[in-house]
Amino acid sequence: MKKSGFYIIKDKFFLDMADPYLKKNKCENRPHYYCFDDKIEGIFWMIPLSSNVEKYNKIINKRRGKTCDIIHIVKLDDNKISALLIQDMFPIKEEYIEREYTIKFAR
Repeated sequence: MKKSGFYIIKDKFFLDMADPYLKKNKCENRPHYYCFDDKIEGIFWMIPLSSNVEKYNKIINKRRGKTCDIIHIVKLDDNKISALLIQDMFPIKEEYIEREYTIKFAR
């Protein structure tokens, strides 16, 4: 796995963990951003992406000038804007990674 890469997670992870606070995987269709390794070998931290940018912009705007360290809006390709849901970051093992998710970054 490459740091700063995007990955699709197997549905099995969400069945095995059964945490109601995890974002839905959308049938292995939600990309997740791999940001860093844990100090524990074999644990990786993932940040879910959301296409519901309007919803998350409202949350950011409610912070009224305060810095926002829980959500970050990003432009991933020429016409797709997504929200990185830092507040929903979670640990995972590599066995639950389905495949790399490739995108074209805007310049």
